[in-house]
Amino acid sequence: MGSRIKKIYDKSKTPYQCLIESLLLTAKQKNDLLGRKLRLSPFELKSRLEKKLKDFFEQVRRTDIKKAAVRMKKLTPRSLMTSIYESIRKASSTSTSPYNGLLSA
Repeated sequence: MGSRIKKIYDKSKTPYQCLIESLLLTAKQKNDLLGRKLRLSPFELKSRLEKKLKDFFEQVRRTDIKKAAVRMKKLTPRSLMTSIYESIRKASSTSTSPYNGLLSA
């Protein structure tokens, strides 16, 4: 009735292991890769990555503050009130609140 197929997989390998076992690299290239691997420190890599992430998010935060400041300079009290009014109006028109329609013109 139902045949069963048993799938057999190779043992999982890292990209480094696949390269070393492949026939694509010369002996010199394999030695260079081995030297690079031995020089890598997971702790150093982690600290460098964390520093770069901290710098990145700091830059994003500064950029967002600058954009907000530019937007605030462009807003007049009237345009700010209009913006708030429109936001409330959109929210009330899409909700099923009993207050729906109170702000409609």
